[in-house]
Order: sequence, then structure tokens, then C-alpha cells
Amino acid sequence: MPVTESWVATAFVNAIVARDLARAAALLHPDIDFRAMTPNRVWEAADSSEVEAILRAWLEDPDEEIHTIEATEPSLIVDRVRVGWLVRVSDADGPHVFEQQAYVRERDAQIDWMRVICSGWSPLSARRAYPPVFRRAFLRRALRFGRQASVAARMPETPASARSRTARPQL
Repeated sequence: MPVTESWVATAFVNAIVARDLARAAALLHPDIDFRAMTPNRVWEAADSSEVEAILRAWLEDPDEEIHTIEATEPSLIVDRVRVGWLVRVSDADGPHVFEQQAYVRERDAQIDWMRVICSGWSPLSARRAYPPVFRRAFLRRALRFGRQASVAARMPETPASARSRTARPQL
């Protein structure tokens, strides 16, 4: 369900999308209760400056190039709001995508409680990494190769002469 009651949560995500982490941190209560889980670490912070440092660690790595950050649809869950963002990034291993979902609660027009979960990096497939013209040619070749590979995989292990149409049975 779309949320219109929580301007603070929406403003926080808009700041993340704009990559304005100082503005995002300004929307956090000074005594925020923050916890997050990424695939290899659990993060905790007790004030807004610590949360800003965590956000910078996630979104300002010099070895990565962030292409886009897109907001996901927020929803209201009793006294909390779920917000999120999808990040398309590249590093030495190629293009990847990850999503982070945050559950937030507000106090005094600021976010005072936040839990974040990260999907982890997923490599982008050829379908998403390349423009449509290149994707079509790539998929045609992959399908052709895939059919040949699947037929070969179903064949029993026999000598090449036995698979040949011209092979004659031995008498």
C-alpha cells in the first residue's frame, strides 16, 4: 500500500537516491536506534553521525561506480514504514545490483528507529547489462548453443563411430 503519511521516510529515501548522505543523516533523530544486516556483517549505531558513516561505507566505496539508485514503493506496517532502494553498481567484477529495505519509525519529525536488510550483490545478467540490440544477438547464440548442449547431454557415452549415421555394425 502506498504511504503518504510519512514524509520523513520518503525524504530519507529521496536523499539516498540523490546521494546526499548529509541530508539523509539530518533526518535521523540524534538518539537513533539503528541496526542493519548485510551479507557479511551486522551493523549498529546509536547516533546519526554513526549512521551517516555506515551509509557512506555502503554507498561511497572508491572501488565501485554507482550507476543508479532507485526508490522502491514504501508501505505502512502499523507504526512503521518500509522503504527501500535498489542500487546498480559496477566494480572490477562487472555490473551488479543490490537492494536494501529499511523499516523506520518516527519521533519528533525524525527517524528514531531503523532496521535495514541488504539483499547482497547479484551479478547483472546479459539481459540487463546490455542494450536490447546486443541482447537479442546474444540470446539467439545462447539458445542455439543451449539446444546443442542439451542434445549432447542426453546422448549416452558411446564411441564417435557408433553415433555416426554411416557407421556399420560390426559382424
